[in-house]
Amino acid sequence: MSTNNTTDEALSFAGAINIRKLDLIGSNNYRINVIDQLMGIEVFEDIFSPFVTMTVTIRESLDFLNALPLLGEEILEVELATPTVKDAKRLIKGTFYVYKMTDRIQVANSNVIYTLYCSSIEALIDMNVRQSKCFEGRISDIAQKHLTADGFNTKKQVFVEKTKNVTKYTSNFWTPSKNLNYIACNAQNEKGSASYLFFENSKGFNFVSLDYLYSQKPFQAFSKDSYAIETRLELDI
Repeated sequence: MSTNNTTDEALSFAGAINIRKLDLIGSNNYRINVIDQLMGIEVFEDIFSPFVTMTVTIRESLDFLNALPLLGEEILEVELATPTVKDAKRLIKGTFYVYKMTDRIQVANSNVIYTLYCSSIEALIDMNVRQSKCFEGRISDIAQKHLTADGFNTKKQVFVEKTKNVTKYTSNFWTPSKNLNYIACNAQNEKGSASYLFFENSKGFNFVSLDYLYSQKPFQAFSKDSYAIETRLELDI
């Protein structure tokens, strides 16, 4: 893994990533760059999940647990990129909320390993915003409101596919994500297809139908054949 942001980045192996930023910020605004302590990082996107989640495994001997301290309420600022890919839209960049720490293991007198579980910062907003009002109008317009001023108030890119039908309902102290999932069940696109989903990916938030997803160009093609790679294990005895 490379840790700089240069124009001579090289793709050394499949799945290689360039970690340009990984800052852990405590509740006291104390900031620590944890790139050198990183053991592994996994980012999860799911069209059936409202938010992007992430796990970060740290090995350190600098006592972050007490320096920050780690209470499960930290912020992680992340910037990841595939080497040689210059398209800013392919960059994974954002602010994540640390909601849990597990698997803490003492591996030496002063070394500990633990895993931080994170979610998009909008997940924290979602837990604290309750909407109690009546919404009426075109469903795609209502979805736009929940994603912006009336809900998440996100700065991320928002894409809402236009719907043809309207609705009227009362949000009984529902969170923005519950509202969005509710109206997604009733939304129909201009072809009359009722298959809307609400989810977040690296590009931002989406309120779209399966028809729209099917119409996108393939990102990568795979082929199946009977070719097999023979491997041999040689032992020096």
